[in-house]
Amino acid sequence: VGQLVSLKGVDVLFRAFQRVVANRDAQLLLVYQNPQLEERYRQLAAQLGISRQVKFIGMLGVEALSAIYRDVDLLVLPSRTECLPSVITEALLSGLPIVATNVGGIPEQVGRYGRLVPPEKSEELCYAILATIQELEQGMTQCAERRSFAKEHFAIERMIDLHLDLYNSLLVAKPSGVRTSRLWSERLVDMLLQLHSGGSS
Repeated sequence: VGQLVSLKGVDVLFRAFQRVVANRDAQLLLVYQNPQLEERYRQLAAQLGISRQVKFIGMLGVEALSAIYRDVDLLVLPSRTECLPSVITEALLSGLPIVATNVGGIPEQVGRYGRLVPPEKSEELCYAILATIQELEQGMTQCAERRSFAKEHFAIERMIDLHLDLYNSLLVAKPSGVRTSRLWSERLVDMLLQLHSGGSS
């Protein structure tokens, strides 16, 4: 779920998925609002022999996207770079396990409810997907725990409160000189880290 642009790593996902379908009967659904590289990815899917297993769905409304989240088994986000992608929060709120790259704020978002791999590593991505599928087949779903984790750390009200706390702390700080400015900067970094980790650190 996202955009068909280079930084999302869809090409890496396709190479991983080629290995996945050699071991499992699986489908990959792509939901996206930016079709920039759609034709290139259709060609790549054909080259890799996975065209029948890859569905280019395109843009969906909120209700249709929610239905997709309810129907699929996991979310895979193989981005080369990210900040705090909303699709991971959406998937967690739907109870889905996550397989994603270890970039940006993703580790804090996923917590212990998914698998992280380095970017550009299609083989490791494949293994993470297969391991997650195996856990699901064994009944290790943790759906309720994922929803609870996402609601506690990334609900809109919680994010607003953390932002307000950050802004209030900056208003209280009164920089006067290099040393105080450095302390002010360090405090800002600490608050941002708390914000991205849901305030747990």
